[in-house]
Amino acid sequence: MPMTFTFRENFENFDEMSFEEVDPNDPFHRPAGPAACEKMRILTEKLNVPRVIDHLHRPRLDRLLKRSLDQVGAVLITGRSGTGKTSIAANFAQQYERKAWYGVEAADSDWKIFSNYLSKGIWGNSPIGDGLEIRDLIDKLMAEPLPADAPRLIVLDDIHHVFDAKWFNDFFGAILQTASPATHLLFLSRSKPAFPLWRLRSKQALSVIDEKIIAFDQAETSAFCKKAGVSPGDCARFYTESFGRIGKLRALVQTT
Repeated sequence: MPMTFTFRENFENFDEMSFEEVDPNDPFHRPAGPAACEKMRILTEKLNVPRVIDHLHRPRLDRLLKRSLDQVGAVLITGRSGTGKTSIAANFAQQYERKAWYGVEAADSDWKIFSNYLSKGIWGNSPIGDGLEIRDLIDKLMAEPLPADAPRLIVLDDIHHVFDAKWFNDFFGAILQTASPATHLLFLSRSKPAFPLWRLRSKQALSVIDEKIIAFDQAETSAFCKKAGVSPGDCARFYTESFGRIGKLRALVQTT
């Protein structure tokens, strides 16, 4: 019988693996061996909260995210590569006891692949979400008996990779329409979806935080430079040259 590696719930313990019998038609089925271990390692990276080494705690963004998620339940953070979206979300996610992370890639545009990753990120190896259509999957997700005073956070990073998927509009609309106070949703994207967001914002179904808001202000830049041992003179120049983009700021700091 075909066998493959699987991981324990939420894929947090890569070294703790078990074996279980699987359907060979399952898109996650892989033959055992070094190649399977490497693919499973990649899988854990997709479904684990990234570790941010030099993240600067930014209370104003934490307050904004908390207020937006408490009031609306879903937030879309948009910004170009290097603006710090993932770092902000990874740091903020530490406030949640229950959290799920899914780093979306272009190869995930098939609904069966996307829904399997999403299910595994939320429920681990449980088959609760396997093979479900959009509405059924979301209904199961939102129907879970979770306390509203200690919500779960679900982060979909790089969600722009599937904006063009045929199912995306239905998925996005359905998950926002059935949002539960016990589940907070955080979407990270380099751009906005092709459809207008004003209706979702006007109905308070979605809050949008753009690149200008997440950019480092002067005080945050000074704090980051001080932490990195950069002189005040260089820091002032870096603030001007980086335009508040953490990727550019990190590159400038490394030149000193």
